[in-house]
Amino acid sequence: MLVDKVIEAFKNEGLPKIALFCLNENTGGNSFWEKYGFEVMDEAVTWAMRFID
Repeated sequence: MLVDKVIEAFKNEGLPKIALFCLNENTGGNSFWEKYGFEVMDEAVTWAMRFID
């Protein structure tokens, strides 16, 4: 799978971690990343400015 290749390439480059952005309501996407071993980051804050409610 492409994700496996990307993760392996990042590891080989010596990157300490991969961070990605997935909306809370995207339950399928969040489940996908969780199954890959990704965890919710508590050392980061996401900032946004909404123009439309």
